[in-house]
Amino acid sequence: MIDFKKQLRLDSLMVADSAFYTQENIGNFKNMRWISRVPLTVKAAKKLVSEIDSDEFTKSQLTGYRYLEFKNNYGGIEQRWVVVESEKRRESYLKIMAKRIEKDWQLALKKIG
Repeated sequence: MIDFKKQLRLDSLMVADSAFYTQENIGNFKNMRWISRVPLTVKAAKKLVSEIDSDEFTKSQLTGYRYLEFKNNYGGIEQRWVVVESEKRRESYLKIMAKRIEKDWQLALKKIG
């Protein structure tokens, strides 16, 4: 990463996947502009996502999307985190959860019946 950083112009915007998002990388790139998905393995991200109230989201100009912005300090670097919710992804997730609940219900019925 350090060699890669030396090749970039300082006014660049680096786009990286969630594997980039470590305290070490954030520290190494603190003087650059970058954007990355924060993995839910980061405790603060997992906690944030689990505590969001659906009414807090702002409707996006893009149909089917809503978002919520937060300021966070991770790895000693002040950051802006944006949680994006897709209506289609939410519907897909709810269908998966309904199937899991039905499967667990059927298993429970077999055990007591």
